[in-house]
Amino acid sequence: MKSHPGRKRRRPVPPASPRQQSESAQSSYLLEAEVIEGLEEFTAAEIEALFGEAATIQARPKGAVRFTFRGNLARLESLQTVQAVYLVVCHAIPRPKALLGDQHLRAVVNQISVVKALNERKNPLKTLFISAAGSDSRVMERIRQTLASAAQLTPADDKGDLWIRIRPALEGNGWETLVRLTARPLATREWRICNYEGALNATVAQVMARLAAAKPGDRSINLLCGSGSILIEYAAVYNSSYLIGIDYSAEVLHCARKNIDKAQLDNVIRLLQADARHLPFPDNSFDVLLADLPFGQRVGSHRENLELYPQLLDEASRIAAPRARFIAITHEVNLFERLVRHHNVWESVRTIRITLRGLHPRIYVLRRRS
Repeated sequence: MKSHPGRKRRRPVPPASPRQQSESAQSSYLLEAEVIEGLEEFTAAEIEALFGEAATIQARPKGAVRFTFRGNLARLESLQTVQAVYLVVCHAIPRPKALLGDQHLRAVVNQISVVKALNERKNPLKTLFISAAGSDSRVMERIRQTLASAAQLTPADDKGDLWIRIRPALEGNGWETLVRLTARPLATREWRICNYEGALNATVAQVMARLAAAKPGDRSINLLCGSGSILIEYAAVYNSSYLIGIDYSAEVLHCARKNIDKAQLDNVIRLLQADARHLPFPDNSFDVLLADLPFGQRVGSHRENLELYPQLLDEASRIAAPRARFIAITHEVNLFERLVRHHNVWESVRTIRITLRGLHPRIYVLRRRS
């Protein structure tokens, strides 16, 4: 590397000492949880339930929950409804180029060192990636190279271990740097070793499980269970002794079995190959029903759904016990709402509109009338 007269070389970030890591456990941080748009209230509730007075919700902009947190950042990895959590630093600067100034650069380098120390033992970070508008500009490239050098990381063109976002401040003037706390998003579950096309986002499945409000002894079934996202997230929330997943495809069930085995839930979840329109169960068999219905795009078609949806709703009502809950997600909003509105068994209790991979599906909470 050529030297440049008059330019100071950036010192590498030293690893945090045990004392520094202990002190960081008592520090207060500004954080932002990235969430599926429409599910912000569930993440805010989870943060408050898990961390109590250690966390204070500051704001809930679309697709995020901003909060302060006092304690060990490793505790945040237990969050189940978030895509990822970022450490946030606000900079009173007019443009990103000012991040190269000594004061702001030191602040970002310290921000990086906190995250590096957090991951040092189990998953040391090696590469750095910057996500920002104009990320291919000369200024952003200089910021990337400078931060990578100072933090002793290798610059990455895509999907680095240490992920930094640079964006305008949420409020007022200035800019923010956000550093993801983990090498992988929290929504990327360890159990997902078989990723079937159209598989439901794990955090959405987690929220659907929570909406079921299952009680001890409830009998639960996941119709059209696919690769097992809802089943696994449901089992993580409830200690269910009767949880069944059904799907018509043997190939899909094989994929679900791989994920369930990885999650070590093979003794909890039972899989069955069956047609959701003609189920091998007696009337009134289940207290909780869940389904990720075909959106009619990647999976299925609108023409097929015109036949499937009414038959599935009728069969679900047959196997549902009195006052059973049915939690379903679909992008076929008009079709589903029309069917429910005229159905003599199901009534709609709640509807949640979300944004998922550029689509706007809705989660429905239905209840059996009697």
